[in-house]
Amino acid sequence: MVCALNKFPCELLHCIFDYFHPADLFYSFNEINPEIDEILHSYQRIRLNFKSTRKSEFLFICENVLAEQIQFLFLSNQYETPNQIQSFLALVPLIKCVHLRHLTLSHLDDPKLFGLILSYLEEHSQLRFLAIKNCSFGLNQRIGRQIVDVLITLSSLKHLTLFDSRGLKNLCQSLMKLTHLTIESCDTTDLSRILRFVPNLTHFNVCFSSGQMSIIDYFPSRLKSLQIKSKLWILFEDLENVLPLVPSLQSFLLETNGDHSLLNGQRWETLIKEKLQNLKEFHIDISVDENTMSGDEVLNLFQNSFWINEKHCEMGCLISSSSQSCVRIFSLPSFSPRHHWFPSLNLGFYEYSLSSFPFDQHYKELNIFDCSQHNSISSCFPQIETLILQGSTPQIDALQSIMNLFSVKHLKIESIDDLSSAAFDEILYSAPNLNELTLKSSTSLKLNGCRLSENVIYEQIKCLTITNIVDRNDLDEISRIFPKVERITLCGKERDEILPILTQLQCLVSATIQWSHPMKTPKEIIDKYLQQNHICSDGTYYFQWNQLYVWMD
Repeated sequence: MVCALNKFPCELLHCIFDYFHPADLFYSFNEINPEIDEILHSYQRIRLNFKSTRKSEFLFICENVLAEQIQFLFLSNQYETPNQIQSFLALVPLIKCVHLRHLTLSHLDDPKLFGLILSYLEEHSQLRFLAIKNCSFGLNQRIGRQIVDVLITLSSLKHLTLFDSRGLKNLCQSLMKLTHLTIESCDTTDLSRILRFVPNLTHFNVCFSSGQMSIIDYFPSRLKSLQIKSKLWILFEDLENVLPLVPSLQSFLLETNGDHSLLNGQRWETLIKEKLQNLKEFHIDISVDENTMSGDEVLNLFQNSFWINEKHCEMGCLISSSSQSCVRIFSLPSFSPRHHWFPSLNLGFYEYSLSSFPFDQHYKELNIFDCSQHNSISSCFPQIETLILQGSTPQIDALQSIMNLFSVKHLKIESIDDLSSAAFDEILYSAPNLNELTLKSSTSLKLNGCRLSENVIYEQIKCLTITNIVDRNDLDEISRIFPKVERITLCGKERDEILPILTQLQCLVSATIQWSHPMKTPKEIIDKYLQQNHICSDGTYYFQWNQLYVWMD
C-alpha cells in the first residue's frame, strides 16, 4: 500500500484528500512514511467546521493540522462549544493561516478577544469570506476603527457578515472587491454612508434595529439582491422612497411589521412596474396593524397576470377570527407557517389562501393534544420534524394516521394524562429517526406520573432536555435509560446534586446545567471540580450565576 501511494503524483493525492473529513484524513495518511507526510503537509485545502464537534476530535485535528493548510474555518462559542475559539487560538496560530479563504466566528462575547483576532487577520490576502456574527457585546469607536483598518487590508474580500453596523461606520476607503454584505443589526443612520464605500455590492442582507427607513438615500447601482428584516415600523411611503434607489434589483425580500397599506397588491404592482423593472423574485412576510380588509380583498389584488404569470408569486394570509381581517400577508411557500395545532384550535387566527394552498404539507412542528379526532383529516402531515404531545394519551395508530412518524427528529412531551411506559416506548419505536427528547420529570423520573419500565433503554436519544428540577436520585435513572446521550440540559437545586451526571454519561459531548436559584459558588470551585473529575480540563466551559455550559473532554 505504501509503495502504491508513493507512485501517485502529489496533485492526484491532493484531489483524493478533498473527499476526506479532516479527522479521517490525518488518521488515514499521517506518518505512513516521510514522502506521504510531505505530500500531506503540502495540502492546503483543509476545511474545518467545528460546529457541535466532539472535543476529542477537535483536539486531534488541531494537534495535527498546520496553520498554512487551512482554507475554511468555522468556530463558535455557542452553548454547545463554549470557549472553542479561545481553545483553537491556543493551539493553532491564526496569524499563520495565510491560505485561509473562508472564516466564520460565531457567538463571541469578549471585545478584547475580538480585537486580538482582528489583529491576526491583517494582510490575509487570500481571505474572501469573513463572517463575525451572533456576538453579544457592543462596538465602541476603538474597535470600530480597528475593524475598518483590517478590512482595507483584505484585498480579496468579497463576502462580509458583521453583527453590528457600527463596525463599518468609520469606513473611509472603498472596499472595491466586496460584493456580498450582511449586517445583523443596523442603525439606518449609518447605512447610506456605509454603502457609499461598497460601490460594487450586488447582494445586501440587513436587519434594521434602530433609526428611520425614510433617511436612507443611497444604494449601490449594481445591487441585484436586497433582503430586509426590520424591527422598525414601516410605511409603504418608506418603500416608495427607498426602492427606486435600486433600479437594477432582481430579487427582493422583506420581513417586517408595518402599516396596513403594505397589504395593497395594486400599489406593490405599480411600484415594481415603474421603479423595479428588472425584479424577478419577490418575497414578503408582513404583519400589519388593525384594519378592515378581508382575506379575499387582500389576496385578490395579487391574482392578476402580473403576479401569477410574470412574477410567479403566490400569497397567503393570516386571518383574525374575531374581525375576519387580514393581519399578516406572506409569500408561499417561502413563509408558509411552520407550526400547527391538532385538532385546530381557535387561537384567534387561521391561515388562508385563494388557491387552497396545502399548508399541512409545509408544517415542521405539530402540537397534538387530542388524537381521538384523527379521522377528521383528509391527509397526514408529511414533514413534521418536531412533535409536541399533551392532553390525552396518544394511540400509535391514531398518530400514524395523523402524521409521518419517520420524519420526526424531536419529541416534546408536555402534560399528558396517564401516559404509560408502553405507549412511550411504542412512540419511540415507531419514529426511528427521532434522536432528541424533551420531557418533564418528577423526583422519581416519571413521565407525568408514570414511571418508565426498569428494563427499557433508549439508545436512539442523543439530545435530552428535562424541564423540571431533577435531584441526585434521578441521575442514575437518566444515565441508565438514556446511555447514549451526547447533549443534555438539566435543572437542579444544588450544585452537588446535579453535577455528577457529567461523569455518569459516557457519551456526553456538551452539557447545559441550570439551577433554580443563583449559585454563590466561586468560579474557581467549579473549575477545580471539572478538572478533578476529568470533565473539562482546558477551560472550555462557561459559568455564571445559575448557568453552566460545558464542552466535555
